[in-house]
Amino acid sequence: MREKLRPLRYWGPFVIACACLVAGYSVPPWATYVLVIVAMVLFFEVGTALFERAGGTGGLKDFKQ
Repeated sequence: MREKLRPLRYWGPFVIACACLVAGYSVPPWATYVLVIVAMVLFFEVGTALFERAGGTGGLKDFKQ
């Protein structure tokens, strides 16, 4: 079950962020501001989740100086 729900970790926040941006067109300006901020936070969440999934892409453990 966990493997079936794993894609929601990436696509769920992405879809919600897109919905926030679309909803921003039909609300007052202050609500648009809030929705855009929420969307940017959700896009950041998706980006960091994708970095987590990448795993061993190099770092301080692999490239010691």
